[in-house]
This record gives sequence, structure tokens and C-alpha cells, in this order.
Amino acid sequence: MNDSTSSVSRSSEPWREQNGRARKARIPHFAVTFASSSRVLRSSIIFCGQVSSDSQSEVRTLRVIRIALPVAFTFLVSAAMSRAQSNCPEEFRYAGTLSGNGSGDAPLDARKTLKLPPDASLDVSFQQKSVRATNGSRGAHSSLRPQDVPKGILIIPSGESDNVSHQGWAVSDPELKALDKDASGRITQYQFGMRLFCNASSSDPNSNYYGECSVQVEVCYRPLR
Repeated sequence: MNDSTSSVSRSSEPWREQNGRARKARIPHFAVTFASSSRVLRSSIIFCGQVSSDSQSEVRTLRVIRIALPVAFTFLVSAAMSRAQSNCPEEFRYAGTLSGNGSGDAPLDARKTLKLPPDASLDVSFQQKSVRATNGSRGAHSSLRPQDVPKGILIIPSGESDNVSHQGWAVSDPELKALDKDASGRITQYQFGMRLFCNASSSDPNSNYYGECSVQVEVCYRPLR
């Protein structure tokens, strides 16, 4: 009896041992699975954090681009329009246009001025060599010489003229003034002005119609380099 019991007990021990080993085997497998899952979860969290950080960085970059693009576009358009509206040579900058209008019964004879950009510097080694100051029609005349134009300034006068109103135009008396200076005495603001004249008439002496006239002066300056 004892032998058989012992035999049964001994015969069941291998099963217990095997079952125990099976149970013990399951625990490490679960632990490994859990650890692996934890590592994957941590990696996913880190990755998501990196993605979130990268996304925020991209959003900030896009915001900067959205702000910078309109500013750059406006600057380029303004520069292109300024270049398109002027006949200033490549090495010169456009300061503006002096202009005026008149008619046969109300001729233009006035002084016009404009301000150069703040802190504009002038290359006084430049002196204009030639200038057309009048078209000589309708009694318009000018004694302006190229050397009368202030150094560093280039003027391009023009005026309306046709065979109907026979407009005459002229420009004269250029003057460059210093409006502001800094503490060291450097000029920080210039003003340029000229006298503008224009007149017009009718081709029919019996007509009471008087045509219109216009005159303009593009003002360029050569910056100091």
C-alpha cells in the first residue's frame, strides 16, 4: 500500500514539476510581453512628443512665412513700380516727380518742391552734363544750364505738346536745401525744388477754347557709396 502510494506520489511529481515549469514559463513570457509592450508604449509616447514638437515648429515656421511673404511682396512691388514709373539710370535712385498743369487762360507758373528720402546721401562727384529745359513754344523759355543742377542730382524734364493746343513748357531755378541735420552736422533730409511753367492756346484764333498744358520733372539722385 505504501509502495503504491509512494509510486503514485512519485509518478505525479514529474507532472507537478512539469506543470510547475509550465506555470513558471508562462510568467516570464507574460513579463516579457508586458515589458515589450511598455517599451513600445514609451517609444510611441516619445515619438508622438517628437511629432508634436515638430508640428509646433512647422506651425511657427508657417506663421513666420505668412507674415514675411506679404511684406516682401509689397516691397518688391513698390520697388518695381518705382522703377517702372521713372527713367532714372541704373546707378541712380528715384526721388519723385515735380509736376503741374495749366491752360491757355490760366498758365502754370509755380515753384514745386519734394523731399528726398530720409538719410539720402548724395554723390557730389556727379554733375549733370546735358538737359532739355524747354520746348521753346508759346513763349516758354529757360536759361537753365546743366551745371546749374545741384551736384548729385539728375533731372529729366518733359511736357505735353501737340499741334492742337501748341503747349509750351519750361523748367528753371533748381535749388537743393538741407532741411535737417544730425548732431554731427550730417544732412539727414534734403528738399529739391524747381520753377515750372506751361502755357497753351487754340489753333483756331476765333475759338474761345483754350487747351490744357502740363510739365513734369523726374528727380533722381546718385547715392554716395
